[in-house]
Amino acid sequence: MLFMLIMTAPQNKAIEIGKAFLKVVEKPPPPYLKSRGVYLTYGDGGHKWYNIVEIDDKHVSEGMTELTRRLVPFDDIEGLQTRIEILVSVRTAIELAMEMGRM
Repeated sequence: MLFMLIMTAPQNKAIEIGKAFLKVVEKPPPPYLKSRGVYLTYGDGGHKWYNIVEIDDKHVSEGMTELTRRLVPFDDIEGLQTRIEILVSVRTAIELAMEMGRM
């Protein structure tokens, strides 16, 4: 199952966030939690990070717990916001819509 972790923060927090990120990656994640890439954008509103995470279907509960645990080093950064979204493929979304009679 794919999730997108989205983090936003003011520009002046980049160094603090970088330090927290380095702390998080010191300990490798469990085998059922895999990052598929971390991406960054920035502009007048600050920085925004996207981390696409894959959690093995058999370990979704443990994976979400671990993902949340790995956010703890970011807790004290003022202005930082995090959000986790479930990602589904377009094909899956269409199949679900058809099952629900919405297509």
